[in-house]
Amino acid sequence: MSNGDWPQRRSLSLMKFTNTVIFFFVLSALAFAQTVQTNVLTYAPPKTVTAKAGGTAEAALSLKLDPAYHVNSNTPSDPYLIPLRLT
Repeated sequence: MSNGDWPQRRSLSLMKFTNTVIFFFVLSALAFAQTVQTNVLTYAPPKTVTAKAGGTAEAALSLKLDPAYHVNSNTPSDPYLIPLRLT
C-alpha cells in the first residue's frame, strides 16, 4: 500500500476498535444484568369462605415455592431475617 492509503487504514482500525469496545460494553452489561424470574410462588385458589360483616374467617392456602428459593418463618429466630408475610 502507498502512503495515500493511510487515512483509509486508520479509519478501518478506528472502526474495528470502536466495534470491539461496543461489543465488550454490551457483553459486560449482559453479564451483570439480572434476569426476571416469574412464577416463583404458585398457589391454588382457596375454597369459598363466607363470613358475617365485621366477623372473622379462616381460609387454608396451598402454596408452592420454586425449589431454587426459600422463605423464612413469620417469626424468624434472628433479627436480621425477614419474616414471611402474605398480603
